[in-house]
Amino acid sequence: MKYIAQLLLCFLVGTSTFVFAQIPIHTFRIYPSSTTTYKQGIPILYLNSSNKLTLSFDILNEERYNFYYRLVHCDASLQPDNMQPIQYIEGQHPMNISNKSTSFTTQVFYQHYEASIPEEFVTLKLSGNYLLEVYEEENPEIVLGKEYFYVVENKAEINASVISWNMGDTPTQQVQVNASFAGYKVNNPNQDIYLAILKNHEYYQRRLIQHPSFVNGTQVSYTNVKDLEMEAGNEYRFFDIRYLKFSGEYVAKIIAPTNKEQAYKAVLQPIIENYTRLYQTNNTDNNGSYVIQNLDRRNNINSDTEADYVATTIQLDRPYPYPDANLYVINALYKNTNDTTLLKYDIVKQCYTKTILFKQGRYEYKIIAVDKEGVCTEKFTEGNHAQTDNQYTLFLYHHDFLQSYDRLIGIHTVYSP
Repeated sequence: MKYIAQLLLCFLVGTSTFVFAQIPIHTFRIYPSSTTTYKQGIPILYLNSSNKLTLSFDILNEERYNFYYRLVHCDASLQPDNMQPIQYIEGQHPMNISNKSTSFTTQVFYQHYEASIPEEFVTLKLSGNYLLEVYEEENPEIVLGKEYFYVVENKAEINASVISWNMGDTPTQQVQVNASFAGYKVNNPNQDIYLAILKNHEYYQRRLIQHPSFVNGTQVSYTNVKDLEMEAGNEYRFFDIRYLKFSGEYVAKIIAPTNKEQAYKAVLQPIIENYTRLYQTNNTDNNGSYVIQNLDRRNNINSDTEADYVATTIQLDRPYPYPDANLYVINALYKNTNDTTLLKYDIVKQCYTKTILFKQGRYEYKIIAVDKEGVCTEKFTEGNHAQTDNQYTLFLYHHDFLQSYDRLIGIHTVYSP
């Protein structure tokens, strides 16, 4: 049955390339439990507070599984540190994911799983970066899905501003940061205070600065720091597949399935590179976010289990391929570059294409280029404008030498003007 499910998944997407994943897991995400409508946002917990996060994902077959999630404490650079779970978790670990429901009136059958972070009677004892990994009981060494979340202890006050530079042919935005941790002891701020910056949801652009540019007692500043200067980029594109009875915005056509083994298909309107176009403001841009929603039936819809999966084809017209770069689709759901979001060039049609299974909803996205050295840029595919609206999230860490871990003592979000 599991092998048949893998074949069905490839058929649904419409590709002849088999991806031998152990289990077809989709729409893997962690979000603040308080966000009941849009179910997204930076996953942050506050140490010793009652706020919760929600883990959710779908399995696109009818097999019975016994899923667990485990938590790995990480350092400021998002690498696992040497701490053992007993040092940062009080209570049961790993945690069983027992909250399961099945899809209802959808063309593609799936099982929807949810879990709370932390679970009842479980306490996270330390602040810092956490990596959540989901696995199946029979194969704990195989990670099926993973995502970072953050536990912060409010010991620092962070203020920041964004300066836009429009000099030369590469407009940039630079973040200036001032932080204060009065009443909190740091022996050597110049060595022990780290700052990380995350642009929108783009983890490939995350930077870590290990030394402030200025220290004055319990205050640190980061002024004109090169690693806090980033390509400004452009506003996100978007498409709307909340409706399957007709084509939503930027959808060329919806193709209904002809039998029960097929998914709905959405063919997006072809796009072109934006690097030659003038900047255009976009009041609906939410910096790469998305909302999962079925609007075909408006009354009492639970989109967790009543939104269908749609094989969505993205097409970027270009007369010839990039000679030294690969193109990827990026947004808040697909934050990193991998085979799932890699576009392929079609010589006959003279375009890049990719078909991805998206759950019904409205999705923002960008196309980025990654060269052979791993350098990422959007200036060729999307354009680069100093006026672009971006969200920058700042993470302030204190490396605690006595306990040998990186404490997360402050988080702050700032927007470009």
